[in-house]
Amino acid sequence: AGVSTNYPVSGIAYLGIGNVTLGSDGRVWGSWTGWDMVSAVDTSGTVTSYGPYSNYSIFGIAGGPGGYVYADYAEYPFGLIQIDPSTGTGTTLTPSGAVVESIISDGTDLWGADNGSTSGIWQLPSAGGAGTNFPVSPAESLSCLCDDGLGNIWAGMGYHTGSYTIAIYQVPKSGATPTQYVAGAGFLAPTIFGIVTDPSGNIWFTESAN
Repeated sequence: AGVSTNYPVSGIAYLGIGNVTLGSDGRVWGSWTGWDMVSAVDTSGTVTSYGPYSNYSIFGIAGGPGGYVYADYAEYPFGLIQIDPSTGTGTTLTPSGAVVESIISDGTDLWGADNGSTSGIWQLPSAGGAGTNFPVSPAESLSCLCDDGLGNIWAGMGYHTGSYTIAIYQVPKSGATPTQYVAGAGFLAPTIFGIVTDPSGNIWFTESAN
């Protein structure tokens, strides 16, 4: 207990791994920070890297519908890369209108946190095509998501400069009005980096602020 093991990724140099997800193949998949490649590690510690895919920087990554691993590149034009975990082959999908920085899957659709001008979260069809925006109020750049299993997506606010309020948002998949929950005010340059729900329905999140 309490022992960690490092599995180095060859060729990644100073880039590092940004986000991770569990794939349908039982491996843990990670996105390369600032590059268009991903790596997967199995329980024996064997690391395999795949890509490059799109010539854009991959940010979010999620195991999703059909057993695929999905990665998003948070640049214009936004797109999803649908990766076959058995081969590492990627197919680029471009949901129109969406600009997201992180993605999750509820088993049917993908959901993305909007870090662009539209604000809110996006419901992203796993086959590509037009996404559906669920705006939040007040308008907010969002950074991370979780699914509570009760029909809601929860989102954390993205980076801000200056003094700002720390807030999270409950966004019903039904399209009902989202609810903002303020965790504190007057923080300097706050950002919520991660958000999860526990078995009792509580929402936990990490934040960075001065």
